[in-house]
Amino acid sequence: VIYARDYRNIYDNLTDYLLPAIIGKDPLEIGSLHTILDGALPLCRDGKNGVDAAAYDLAGKQLGVSVSTLLGGTRLEEISMIAPIGSVPPEQAAETASEFVAKGYKYLNLKLGLDWRKDVQRAVAVREAVGPDITLKGDANAVYSRDDALKALRGLRDVGLQHFEQPLSQHDIVGHAALAQRTSIPLCADESLQTLQDAFNILKADA
Repeated sequence: VIYARDYRNIYDNLTDYLLPAIIGKDPLEIGSLHTILDGALPLCRDGKNGVDAAAYDLAGKQLGVSVSTLLGGTRLEEISMIAPIGSVPPEQAAETASEFVAKGYKYLNLKLGLDWRKDVQRAVAVREAVGPDITLKGDANAVYSRDDALKALRGLRDVGLQHFEQPLSQHDIVGHAALAQRTSIPLCADESLQTLQDAFNILKADA
């Protein structure tokens, strides 16, 4: 397993800190709820996301409208789903990818980060199996070293990735910026982006 959330920790944060802080508050005051949540516990994005979704759901039910109406109205009639391709041998990855495409998926997420050579082999096999019209993205979940990330990016150059998500540690913004200067594949922050200040720092670093 490359990446997994600590659901027990999320549960404890919710029950011990986040939920007690907002009990009795108005779900329509979502901005105020976020201020209270941030004061109760820094970060904990997963727990706060759950509270945010529940608040919108309650607000919509209270007003008798859909959440999409609360957010400004329906913009899309449907949303494309991304199918995951795990850290499996290239042949298995290609077979799994083909099965997803046969079911109608047009976007595939390649799990990367264990071994850059095997990652490149897997990505090439998937691309060859699904053809040029399927969108592929890669996600290393912050586990590559700088050297391995650069080697992987060079090997993936002709695969046609839409973007490469979080190749380095969430704290290595300087490294991400350096990688961005040495590859044509767009890089995407995930673990590094926890707060608005993080977003500012990433943009400032051109990472």
